[in-house]
Amino acid sequence: MSIVVGLHLQSDRVHATICRDHPNTGSAPRVEPFRTFPAALRWRSQASPALADHRVDGVYRRFVDRLGDPRAMSVPGGPDRLADQLTAALLTEIVRTIERSLGQHVDRVLIAHPAYWTVPQVHLMYYSLVDTGIDRHRALLLVPDTDAALEWIDHTAGLADAHEVTICDLREDSAVIGYARRPHSGHLTTTTAHRFPGLGLHHFDDLLQHRVLAKAQRAGHPVPHHPALLAQVRAHCAEVRTTLRGTATRMIVDTPSAGGLEHHGIVLTLDDLYALARPQAAGTVRAMARHADPDHVVLIGAAPTFPLLPDTVAARFGCPVVMPDDPELVCARGAALIAAMSLRSGVLSQ
Repeated sequence: MSIVVGLHLQSDRVHATICRDHPNTGSAPRVEPFRTFPAALRWRSQASPALADHRVDGVYRRFVDRLGDPRAMSVPGGPDRLADQLTAALLTEIVRTIERSLGQHVDRVLIAHPAYWTVPQVHLMYYSLVDTGIDRHRALLLVPDTDAALEWIDHTAGLADAHEVTICDLREDSAVIGYARRPHSGHLTTTTAHRFPGLGLHHFDDLLQHRVLAKAQRAGHPVPHHPALLAQVRAHCAEVRTTLRGTATRMIVDTPSAGGLEHHGIVLTLDDLYALARPQAAGTVRAMARHADPDHVVLIGAAPTFPLLPDTVAARFGCPVVMPDDPELVCARGAALIAAMSLRSGVLSQ
């Protein structure tokens, strides 16, 4: 039995999946989610509710104690080369942690990197990883994350009829939009990808938080600018963004008083949500429509649950819109699948 690991590298987290492959059985590789690792010590306060607490995360604590502040994940080749080295060191520590957890050696690691990285940036990250020793006694591969996602969806949901695909990966800090083609025989391959920082979830959650705080102010319950109280409002906004599908919901905001914290209910309606989401959904679709019309559109990350986005995409392109199960993990799952298939075929190089 071989163990392969797929890692999806994002700016503030790393999704990890594993595959215990039995190549001689003839069965398809089975990919399992392992966990999501935080990847920045100085994360924004609004990101913390979605990530494991770095104060109690054993892997992260050992890494920080040993190497210091790893800063945020950055694009390779920036002015701060230390960030590249620490990113590579964290990824290597994650692989070793997986080995300790499984009690088995990992034979192959495939890292799904942002598709908008240039070839020199990918090479810089590869050599930074090699310097940490991640490739000792195990094979190391890197692929664009959109290619990994399309490979997984092609394997599970089926994109056999797809030849021109637009893929949108909506993340906390940006929207990543890629365009992929399938040759006459072969896999869907990303030809170009772009990152749009103004279309990320943070931007929408900023607007939603501002709307909630304004309603609280008008109701006579102003929320002070205390980090803990604002982080609580932010977490509620992120939850409402993905769950509000009825006419309204009641959010609780806390304000300090002489006797402690007072709880106040603020009503947020579906009209509030749609009024804020409609311009961003339209902007995302405009960014997706920069290239020729696709025959399929794939939505991953937070895109399938972003208000109005799937309907706006379907209305604009008039083609099948594919939204896979567990869309946050498709890149990591695809990375493990590609690693397992490459191990079976004997592909050893990047």
